[in-house]
Amino acid sequence: MKRFDYYKAAVCTPPVSIGNPKANVDEMLRILQSLDPDTQLAVFPELAVTGYTCADLFYEDLLVNEAVDQLVRLAEEAPANMAVIAGIPLKAGTRLFNAAAFLFGGKVLGFYVKHHLPGYNEYYEPRWFSPARDLGVSCVKVNGIDVPVSGKILFADETTDAVIGIEICEDLWVAVPPSS
Repeated sequence: MKRFDYYKAAVCTPPVSIGNPKANVDEMLRILQSLDPDTQLAVFPELAVTGYTCADLFYEDLLVNEAVDQLVRLAEEAPANMAVIAGIPLKAGTRLFNAAAFLFGGKVLGFYVKHHLPGYNEYYEPRWFSPARDLGVSCVKVNGIDVPVSGKILFADETTDAVIGIEICEDLWVAVPPSS
């Protein structure tokens, strides 16, 4: 079918099990299997792998490590022809970041790290996460492989020439977003 330069994307909102990466990835995989096979990109919410409201559970290595393990499973079991973006807490160096992973072809290809962390009203992100400016590494090990991590990262789809950038919530709302 001729695409007329359109890129078919799906914005997915799964039910979330707070602090249960396996259950969340199970739901994400269920949704991916239900999408139109022509879908080229599926996008899941901020911190979708763990749930946004884990609060001080984000300090637990058990949760953060299980989130990465389940992210690898999501990459491996997602449809091979579909790119997937999913939010995850990511340990990089000695800090924890609110990140989004880009998955394709059974692999975790890279991580975008959130710049602007809300710390007002009901939001407490600076309590748990560091902003992108504090990122002191350019790669993290996932399944023994160095995967790029950055607050400035783009992903190119070589089959369509699409270039995909990621911004997480507050990053899009500021006067000068990272994409500018």
